[in-house]
Amino acid sequence: MYRMISSSLRAVLCGSFLLLLTTTVNAQFNAGVQGSVKDSTGALVPEAAVTLINRGTNQTRQTTASGEGFYRFSSLAPGEYTLQAEKTGFEPATMNITVRAESVQGFDIVLSPTGLAETVTITDSAEQLLQTEN
Repeated sequence: MYRMISSSLRAVLCGSFLLLLTTTVNAQFNAGVQGSVKDSTGALVPEAAVTLINRGTNQTRQTTASGEGFYRFSSLAPGEYTLQAEKTGFEPATMNITVRAESVQGFDIVLSPTGLAETVTITDSAEQLLQTEN
């Protein structure tokens, strides 16, 4: 009987130790970055591509801003990051940010419209369009 209790106790202790190791290995970061993508007038830009690059590890995460122009990255390790946003018709925007541990920070990104070049050509004809003699 003593042997049975001893082996059961060992099994429980080993299982508890493994459970403790598993929870330590699966530690999560709770930092996050969120914000909105706007144009130079302050209007929200929907469905812009937003990229977050960890400058220490070069790990890249991407998302698309919502239809209202909002984006969010969660479960981030603290550190230095580059935040980029781009959308057709706008110049890409880049900003360097610092993510602090255990906090969600807000960063709004402002996109500038691309320069639209329009050319109008006016030609002058030497012909007279109206014949006044007839």
